[in-house]
Amino acid sequence: MNKSRIKEEKLQFKPFWVSRESLGAELTQQFDSLHSSCNVDICIIGGGITGVLAAFWLSEMGIKVALIEKDLLGAGATGRNTGFILTGIVEHYNRAVKLFGKKKAKRIFEFTVWNHELIRELILSENIECGYKQQGSLLLATTAQEGKELIETFTLLTNDGFVCEFFNKEECSVYLDNDQFFGGLRFPKDAGFDPIRFIHGITKSLYKKNVSIHERSKVITIESIGTEGSLKISTEKGKINCTMALLCTNAYTSKIADEWTDFIVPVQGQVFVTKPIQKSMFKEVIYANFGYEYWRQLPDGRLMAGGFREHQKSNPNPYSENVDDDLLQSLYHYMTKLFPDVQKVTISHAWAGTMGFSKDGIPVLGSSSKNPTQFVCGGFTGHGLGFAAGISKIAGELMVEGSSADSDLFHPKRFNT
Repeated sequence: MNKSRIKEEKLQFKPFWVSRESLGAELTQQFDSLHSSCNVDICIIGGGITGVLAAFWLSEMGIKVALIEKDLLGAGATGRNTGFILTGIVEHYNRAVKLFGKKKAKRIFEFTVWNHELIRELILSENIECGYKQQGSLLLATTAQEGKELIETFTLLTNDGFVCEFFNKEECSVYLDNDQFFGGLRFPKDAGFDPIRFIHGITKSLYKKNVSIHERSKVITIESIGTEGSLKISTEKGKINCTMALLCTNAYTSKIADEWTDFIVPVQGQVFVTKPIQKSMFKEVIYANFGYEYWRQLPDGRLMAGGFREHQKSNPNPYSENVDDDLLQSLYHYMTKLFPDVQKVTISHAWAGTMGFSKDGIPVLGSSSKNPTQFVCGGFTGHGLGFAAGISKIAGELMVEGSSADSDLFHPKRFNT
C-alpha cells in the first residue's frame, strides 16, 4: 500500500463514526452556538462522552446546566476512538497491583466494571441504537514476556473475583485460528459500540431536561466574579454566568486552564478502517502488545485498527489531526501480517486524534487550586469509555454534594505524595 494507491482509492481522512458510511449522513451541527448571556448552576465545557454524561447526571439531580462545545458534539476523542468498553486501565492487572497496591488496583478495576453497567443501563433505559455488542474483549500477548504477565494477571484477577478466561499459546492459536500470539486473556462481559450514536442518544433525552446545549462555542476566558467564586465564562459570541464549571476537555484542558499542564498530557493516536471483509475473523474487541495496538471487526465486516504510537519518530504537535502516512502504512502492514484476509481489502477511512494521558494512567477529577468552583475531569489515558459514565456521575455528586464514593481514586492530590 503506497501513497499513490491511497490517493487512487479516495481514502477519507476523517473519523469513521462521523462519516456518511456510519451515520447515513454527514455529521452536522445540531445545536445553536451561544449568542447571548445566560445564567445556570453549572457550566460543562466539552461535548464529548464525559461532558454529555455529566450533563445527564446533573440534570437528574435537578441542576440547571449549560453544555458548551467548541466544535460539534463528539468531534474530539469521543468520535475518534475505537468504541471499546473495557475492564481495567492501560496497565495489565499485575502491573497495576505493583504500582498502586492490591486494594487500590482492585477498586479501580471494579470501578470500570461499574462504569460499564451504567453505560449498559443507559442504553437500555434510553433505548439508544448504538451497535452495542457485549461479546467480550481479548488482551493478546505479542511476546513471550507479555504471555507470562497475562498468566500472572489472570491469577490475580480471578483471586480478586473478576470474571475472565486465560488462553495459552496453543489455545489462543486454535481460538483465533492464528499462531502469532503468546497467550490471551478474555473478559466475556466487555463490549464495543458506536460512541457517536451513543452520545446522540443521550442528548435526545437532554431535550426534556433542564439542559441547554451549544455547539461551535469556543471558550475564550473563565473569570472569577464576586467573593463566592462564581464564574463568568466567555465564548466568542456569548457569556455564561454560573456557580461552578466542569472542564471535560481531556487533552485540551491546559489550553483553557494552564495549571493542569502537568496533570494531563496530550498524546496523538492513529486509527484506520478498511472496507468490509467477507470473513468473520473475531467477535471480541482486541488489545495487544500491552495496549499499544488494538482492533475490532465492525458488524458490516470492516476492520477498525489503531495504535503504533510507539513507532512514531517524532510528533512536534500532538494536537494535529493530520494522519502520519508512514505510521498508517506500517500499522496496515502489521495487520495484514497478522490477518492475511486484510490484504483483500483497502483502507476506507483514516484519522488522528488526541488523547489525554495522566502521569499514572488513572483519570484526574478535582477542583482547581486557583478556584475551588472550577473542576476538571480528564486524563483517561486511552480508556475514556472505561471511565466516562462512572467518573462523570461522581463528578456531579462531588460538585453538588461535596463528596462522593471513589472520588478519592482520582483526586490530583495523589501526585503530591
